[in-house]
Amino acid sequence: MRMADLHEPDVPGTGRARVTAARASRLLTETDRTVSARPPAIHGSRPRAHGVLLSRDTGLVRATAGLSDLLYLQHVMGNRTVQGLLVARQQSTAEGPLSPTQVRDAIAFYRAQPARYTRDIIKEIQQAVGTDPTGSISAVDVQAVAKRQQALNVDAEPKLKIDGMAGPRTLPSIFKFGLSEDASVSDFAKKAKETFEAKDGKSEEEKAKSLVSDLVNKRLAALNIPPVAVEVANDLGTRGAFSSGDWKLKLDRLQFQPGKFHDLRDTTATIYHEARHAEQDFRVGQLLARQGKSAEQITAITGLNADVAKKAVDAKGDITAMQALIAQGWFDSLHGAAGLARRRRNSEELRAAFTAREAACDAFKADPTPQNKAKLDLAKARFDRAVAEHDDLPHEFDAERLESKVATQFGDPEQHDDPCR
Repeated sequence: MRMADLHEPDVPGTGRARVTAARASRLLTETDRTVSARPPAIHGSRPRAHGVLLSRDTGLVRATAGLSDLLYLQHVMGNRTVQGLLVARQQSTAEGPLSPTQVRDAIAFYRAQPARYTRDIIKEIQQAVGTDPTGSISAVDVQAVAKRQQALNVDAEPKLKIDGMAGPRTLPSIFKFGLSEDASVSDFAKKAKETFEAKDGKSEEEKAKSLVSDLVNKRLAALNIPPVAVEVANDLGTRGAFSSGDWKLKLDRLQFQPGKFHDLRDTTATIYHEARHAEQDFRVGQLLARQGKSAEQITAITGLNADVAKKAVDAKGDITAMQALIAQGWFDSLHGAAGLARRRRNSEELRAAFTAREAACDAFKADPTPQNKAKLDLAKARFDRAVAEHDDLPHEFDAERLESKVATQFGDPEQHDDPCR
């Protein structure tokens, strides 16, 4: 279960606090303290070239058309027409979960972004999904991407959309690096559980802080990423948050006290979620440094801690072209105009939906009638929709999937009786 981000998108230069994602039972509030259609099939004895039926006046084309035939077709029909015929043939032979329309849309997705999806990037994707690394996207490739998306959705949340588009949500799931590597996730979950189960006289707060200082920071150091500070605070309003300006991971003290917010599984998963946000911020800094931005410019654009920005500039050569493309997706989500607008809208809806749900909850507790129960169900559904939109933000989607994996490997959640959540 996850918590709501009720913060406004940050203003560049002021730092950012992001919250673990959004589930109602994890909010720690004061209240709780008290494209065109596919060509039609044509039947008959007309001649074919490259598997595509031609009109009757193209009988000179051999059924086993080669390069000279393709050049002839291009001459008499035009390049675009021939390309369309070839794509149609690919769509009819490529097997996978996508429809012909989805295949066409997926191919268009890559071809519309040549600066991002370069030949080398396409080759990496093709190699990763097991198709020929030609550097040119095809129907076979996008079907293979869709199949990989299906496989990646097994035992993982949130689910990737099966669309054949290796975009800002799919790429980090295919090309795992840093904290997203399976071994890193498993190691953290295992050692975190051992830490909390140890009979060493330390409080849960102390143990949670040690997960950051001893486990997270050790992993970040291996990635040449500066260590993050950790603080347990009062009235944070959410289980955990990370601020790129302070370069600090904060945890709300309420989750370490007896009651419905106590769940060491969620606490552990939250710590890893927020640590991934730290890695995302550093990778974005490296991306901007690769693009020629100075440390000062990086801080002005993103609000990244000035010292961390300098280290990102120094480490700009440590990020690969694929990792830079992934970081570009995070940058767009966090700092791009469309991303900022979407985050603002979602933040406002999260606030409103949370307030409405809490009011409906109070009303139901005071008078548990069927009518109040129906109102509560509607309020909960509204809040869940806002949560789902929040979780679909590319930078949150990435961190949420890691959070889910850590939680699953840590063990079962604690059970708390709360009819409003």
